[in-house]
Amino acid sequence: MTDSAGYSDIIFGLFWLLRFLFSPRLAELGEIRFWRIDPKANYCALNGLARHRVKTVLIAQHWDDFLRVAGSLKLGTVRASELIRSLQRVAERLAWGARSGNLGRIPKTLHLLNFIADPNYRRHILNQLNRGEGRGRISRKVFHGQRGELRQR
Repeated sequence: MTDSAGYSDIIFGLFWLLRFLFSPRLAELGEIRFWRIDPKANYCALNGLARHRVKTVLIAQHWDDFLRVAGSLKLGTVRASELIRSLQRVAERLAWGARSGNLGRIPKTLHLLNFIADPNYRRHILNQLNRGEGRGRISRKVFHGQRGELRQR
């Protein structure tokens, strides 16, 4: 779980490859793009919304690379922070980032549809984020500002 500042198409792609569910809380849905695989498919009411197309040819061409990266992350031969840092370099980001971004647009669009349609899904994401923020708040207060001493009930 994360808020809207902590997600990108690349992160969605990496989580999906590792079979994790990435569920960011989204603040502004008006600027978000919805993606489609088949340009001729009829999505009824969503036809106007899902105007952008996922480049499945690019995904298929580099599928082995995706599996190699996922295996490296899963086996611990590369840390996720190192991978993301390397993807932030311009040359690598343009190459691998563009490919993994295309892959990530599929689970991202599915997440967006669930986020919009299911209030229980939104509530679950909010509850998880509030728990994480609460843990961080109490640890900062107790162990940094209070020198490890509990001063209130």
